[in-house]
Amino acid sequence: MRCPCCGSEDLVWDFATGSVVCTHCGCVVDVILVYSSSGFEEAPSRRRYRDAERLYSFERALTRKRAKEAEKVFELEKKGFVLVGNKFIHIRSLEALKTLESNENVKKLVDEGLKIIQSVAPAMSKTIRARLALAYTVAKMLIRGASPSTSELAQLFSIGKTTAARIIREANEIIQQLSHASAGERLLPTSS
Repeated sequence: MRCPCCGSEDLVWDFATGSVVCTHCGCVVDVILVYSSSGFEEAPSRRRYRDAERLYSFERALTRKRAKEAEKVFELEKKGFVLVGNKFIHIRSLEALKTLESNENVKKLVDEGLKIIQSVAPAMSKTIRARLALAYTVAKMLIRGASPSTSELAQLFSIGKTTAARIIREANEIIQQLSHASAGERLLPTSS
């Protein structure tokens, strides 16, 4: 028997893998078959080798997946996010939530503001702290008749002054929508 690749006659029967291998070039020339009552089949050692290959491929894929997940966590943590339960929340949002827990007056205004804007603008700002700041601003404007300053919002909800200014504009738009909606209700004829 000769190697089909290099023509060498130096062939080895590798019983561990169930293969006939050329010692000169490493080509697998043949697979050792074993006769059983059901006919010829691959040697059990060859099946174990293939199973080991599949297991190795699966482990490599799993390792790559875990590495990608770890990289994602690292990138999010670098951007200031922390894992709470099974969700990533920005650390500043956690600070805003702590402000609510520690300040009962702010919490009451935020709760009232959330009730008010749920009907008008259910798709509020994107971050938790910006939603809380928007609810606080709407409630303060409607209930207390005063607009919070940008520095007040920035300090209470861990947001920048530019974001605070945008939130005050959004709150004014929500209040205008509420006033138009209530004016429209008054103009509708009542059914008797």
